[in-house]
Amino acid sequence: LSDFSTFVFSKFRFDFMIKRKTERNPYFELLRGVAIIMVVGIHTFKAGNDFSLIVRQILNCAVPLFLACSGFFMAKKDVSDTTKYKTFLSKQIPKVYLPCLVWSIPYLILSLFWGGSIKDGIINLIFCGFSIYYFILLIMQYYALLPCYQKMNKKHLLINAAVSLVSIAIVAYLTQIQQRSIPLVRYAGLFPLWTVFFAYGVYLGKQKQRNHKLYPYVIITLCGLLLSYLESKYYISIGSGGAGIKPSSFLYSFGIIAIAFSSKLENLLQGKTSVERMLNYIGRISFGIYLIHCYFILIFRENLPNQWNEMPWILKLLLVLLLSIVIIQIFRKISKKLSAKIGL
Repeated sequence: LSDFSTFVFSKFRFDFMIKRKTERNPYFELLRGVAIIMVVGIHTFKAGNDFSLIVRQILNCAVPLFLACSGFFMAKKDVSDTTKYKTFLSKQIPKVYLPCLVWSIPYLILSLFWGGSIKDGIINLIFCGFSIYYFILLIMQYYALLPCYQKMNKKHLLINAAVSLVSIAIVAYLTQIQQRSIPLVRYAGLFPLWTVFFAYGVYLGKQKQRNHKLYPYVIITLCGLLLSYLESKYYISIGSGGAGIKPSSFLYSFGIIAIAFSSKLENLLQGKTSVERMLNYIGRISFGIYLIHCYFILIFRENLPNQWNEMPWILKLLLVLLLSIVIIQIFRKISKKLSAKIGL
């Protein structure tokens, strides 16, 4: 078994971890790996007892963690003049938007097959309205606003925090209290909602050192998690879902990011163990996993509904994650150029 695991991880390192090794910080790839596993966990999750509700709240920091990682590295991009800014956008936006268009096409076909209108389908295709692709629309807005975010200081960070808290409070009121059905892309795909996390990533990316004290953020994280659980219980009691994003989950996520981005934790996790190397690998292909994993969930739900519903959550998570990894590997074996163009 040890020989087999050594072979597997060495292959992963050869195929995926050595390439562009100097371009990206391995620790932040590990964070992306954790975040994408959380994303798959959210989409395969099944509500149950109080313990499962707490687990679901823990997973709510996935999108904020991705945004903070992106902001951290965007802080160092040179967009100091118009030419450099346009060059940045012309390279960065197609990397995320074109794969989104490619993987939205099957959803467009399915929506038409299920009786949807061509007009709505085309709008969803163009504006990343299918599945969970709101994140693409979201990140493109941050790319477009990057010159503003790069001016980030503590005062600006507080302003962004206020904007996010007001935005999420409004969203929670409309979707949880009034129980309005609003398409995900119409609120989660707009930059003000998540702005504090991208801004915080940029702010931390500008710092020479990240040796901040951790205990205040541990307290923030624990308080945020407890409040998130209580807020969810309240929403559930009035007949709403309540498991997802809300003001308390934003507080919890902020604390998690502060802890995760500390130099102390980064120095502790240097990819020495097999688990760390695996998370690093998953982080490197996290965009591809994000793009395709919901297709597997859709296939299981439509074709094996009883088996899927009865399957333990952790097995669902691992199954969808493994299938996504296998498909990405297959595409890369067939054509690295093609897989790069479609986000895999």
